[in-house]
Amino acid sequence: MNISRIGILLLGVLLAALILGCNALALGGAQKYKVDLTNILMKIQDEIENEGKVSDQTFNKFENFMESNEEEFGNKGSYVKAEEVMKCLVEARNNPANAFMQLQSAKVEMTLVFDMLKTEVSE
Repeated sequence: MNISRIGILLLGVLLAALILGCNALALGGAQKYKVDLTNILMKIQDEIENEGKVSDQTFNKFENFMESNEEEFGNKGSYVKAEEVMKCLVEARNNPANAFMQLQSAKVEMTLVFDMLKTEVSE
């Protein structure tokens, strides 16, 4: 009796792991766009808050993300707002005297992107 309980429990755990694994592997398209954009913007936000600037590596990663997703997601509001974030970051890099204000504007635009992603891409 004890062995059958353990067997059933192990079978349940295995089934749950398979289901969760399939969901993780199914991440693509709009879901991948949402996760990747969120992760990049959170990294940018963290760098702004902790270092007062965005590293070249993070900036380049964001720029590459935007270029590679323009065709498929360029018509989404979150993408358009993410372009505004990019403009703020470019302006901050080009005009160091105004960098603080531009980085603060970028943070405001990021908040709007996060809000848009909640409704544009369902879980």
